[in-house]
Amino acid sequence: MKKLIIVLCLMFLCTAVFNARVYAVFITDITEFVQFDGTDTFTDTFGDDVEPPSGPITSIDYFVFGTFDGDEESGGSLALDNDDGILDEGEMFLSVDVINSSYFFVSGVAGSVTGLFDFSGGLPSGSFFDIEILNFASASGEISGGPLGDEAWMGVFLNDSGHLIGEWGDDSQEDLLGSVDFGVVDDTTIGLKLEIDSVNNVTALFDYGGSGFISHTGSTDFTTLSFTEGIYTGAFGAGVEPIPEPATIALLGIGLVGLAGAAARRKLKRKR
Repeated sequence: MKKLIIVLCLMFLCTAVFNARVYAVFITDITEFVQFDGTDTFTDTFGDDVEPPSGPITSIDYFVFGTFDGDEESGGSLALDNDDGILDEGEMFLSVDVINSSYFFVSGVAGSVTGLFDFSGGLPSGSFFDIEILNFASASGEISGGPLGDEAWMGVFLNDSGHLIGEWGDDSQEDLLGSVDFGVVDDTTIGLKLEIDSVNNVTALFDYGGSGFISHTGSTDFTTLSFTEGIYTGAFGAGVEPIPEPATIALLGIGLVGLAGAAARRKLKRKR
């Protein structure tokens, strides 16, 4: 009976930990977004004080995963704010995709996506911002079909040591292909740029503090887009990974101490 009670208590405590997700605040300004499809250039300097519209409407420029409320676009920047974010697969994020078909990428034509960010309002540990080149079933297909999984991405986050870390990868946020440590933050502006060449290879370039775009990928490119189906476009966004709630951690600790005591009384030895 005691064993059953102990097992049930442990299951309850573990469930509490995994279910109690706490998300840090993320507030990052994007001051410019540029998408060049090899022929035409889409540029948004966020100077019209009108938040990006949301919805699968091909006559507008953006589709927004989340929503922009109030005066998020003001004075030449757009606030990527957790108040506007949505929860999905264990993270809170806000993403803005270009859905104006005039600027979609095509195979064999070089292009680029560029985002300029300002995080002077702070970048809490666990929060990030990024840009992507990704593909959908159609301009409005994200709603019904979802992304097809062929993408290139790069982003920046602040680690627990206060270092600004740049990362890049493909297919999904799980596929990290490389990173660069910019060290302790002494500037709060950074540019991210994904370049596609004429054979669909993608290079990630960073501009830290206005020093110019530099590739840190080791080799010239880090992935190749397939262009086998769907449409390809650019996106920018921000988000935050969940962090355990301190109270929940303390509760789990108390429970584990009790279980350890019970185990000791039964003269069992366990490693933590």
